[in-house]
Amino acid sequence: MNDLVENPSPTENPSPRDAGRLSRRQVLVLLGLVMVNLCLYGAIWLLGQGNEPGSQTVAWPMGAAVELRTAYEQASALASGWQSDATLVGVTTSWQLASGDRLTLHRPVWSFSFHSPLAHQVQVIVVDESGAQAGPRQSAWKAPRSVMADWSLDSEDLLLTLLSYGGEAFISAHPSANIHLQLRAGGADRSIWYITAVDPVARQSLVVGVDAQTRQVVLSETNGGEG
Repeated sequence: MNDLVENPSPTENPSPRDAGRLSRRQVLVLLGLVMVNLCLYGAIWLLGQGNEPGSQTVAWPMGAAVELRTAYEQASALASGWQSDATLVGVTTSWQLASGDRLTLHRPVWSFSFHSPLAHQVQVIVVDESGAQAGPRQSAWKAPRSVMADWSLDSEDLLLTLLSYGGEAFISAHPSANIHLQLRAGGADRSIWYITAVDPVARQSLVVGVDAQTRQVVLSETNGGEG
């Protein structure tokens, strides 16, 4: 967690030329994707496990917390069993109504998206405390960009980065805020972790972007609000 010391000061503004910076339209798209993924999680929970014929489940030890790097290993193993050429194209999770200790105590549901060029499909794999299971699958004739990450950077590190770059003040001011985490392709062959705190009532958000390989903070901005 102390590995993030190489980041610029939280008081410094990121360069507008930085590839990680989001336009207002991109922020709205990002928030839209967040809501889509929340609906996806709800649908998967309602469907339950084992609905898809031949689906596989990787068991978790009882009571084990699902950290990012461990969840990725489980999802990657399941994706390889689906298609040997599967590559990671996205990661999402959420912490609902996060405040105080709930940020560290909540055990999130992870959603990993893998693309197979041979099958022309994207397979979502969901990982929670009960295991890793195959979720929705859709056709993808146009290959999405793959993402890469330094998996020694775990979810706790990313949450602490958010708190350091205005997240602590934002959550204190917005107790109904939710926290969303997304890994997706950025500019210049980058993969960016976007950690977003959203207050759906006040319609305000704080977005912090972290380069998934160099760990450098490349974005920190607030959006929305009255007026």
